[in-house]
Amino acid sequence: MNEQHPNLNYEFYFLFQVEFDSANEHWQEPPSLPTDFAKENLNSIKVDKDKRLFRYAPPPSETGTLPPLDEWEKHMQQGWAQILACYTDAFQQITDTHTFEKPSYFKKKTGFFQPLEAFMGVAVLIMDETIEAHQISLSTTDGKVTFKPSTQKTPSEKILLNVTEPVGIIDTMKVPATLEEFEPEHRPATTLDSWQIQLDTTQPPFLTSMQPGETYPNPVFAVYGLAHGELPDEAADWPHQLQAFLCSGKAAVFARVLPRLIMQKWQFKRLDIAARQ
Repeated sequence: MNEQHPNLNYEFYFLFQVEFDSANEHWQEPPSLPTDFAKENLNSIKVDKDKRLFRYAPPPSETGTLPPLDEWEKHMQQGWAQILACYTDAFQQITDTHTFEKPSYFKKKTGFFQPLEAFMGVAVLIMDETIEAHQISLSTTDGKVTFKPSTQKTPSEKILLNVTEPVGIIDTMKVPATLEEFEPEHRPATTLDSWQIQLDTTQPPFLTSMQPGETYPNPVFAVYGLAHGELPDEAADWPHQLQAFLCSGKAAVFARVLPRLIMQKWQFKRLDIAARQ
């Protein structure tokens, strides 16, 4: 844990299609995958019937401290590995019970519907009293990119959401919790702005250029910051109350907000790269 930011926390939100059409055929996730489920650090819910959201919260250390932000790549890999394991287990159940059948979610060229084919993107959500000092960097095929809060936009331009609802024993929040998207800064500079995230369980995530064509998933990557203000005097665990209210469970605020942000970015980037061809 960073001693300068004792309330810093972060999570990952992975969005998948539940079903889609490709190559004149219809594919869907295995029905053995539960509609909603929760594991130790991983939750999953259906969104709008045709999307699936996975929320992965990095586990605290043995002493209870939250992981530092500079370990985010490792925890994204761990979350990705757990998601793949969920799909693997679901497919194994289908294989065990349909030995002689070939349902619609089997794909002729590979045998199975692959999770990566339905992957729309992932968002990192960074939560703290203030977010101005936080940033994350990762590699691209053209160099490095750093995501950080905008210093050029006005608050009205960059704030995506204000949260003012009372939480727990708190009657009123000292300041509204605000959500904003971090902006990328490339080194060296590039005019390319259509990137897709590449995830692997054995190596850190990186960005590469999107590929034109409907057959390419082109999953997007985004970073969002939630600034929830100073600690109220009435409750020592205020940040955790608020973060639980916003992020935990099926009715959580960000279970509804972040999937739509990812979907909008995914749709826009795909249209943008198609228009450039």
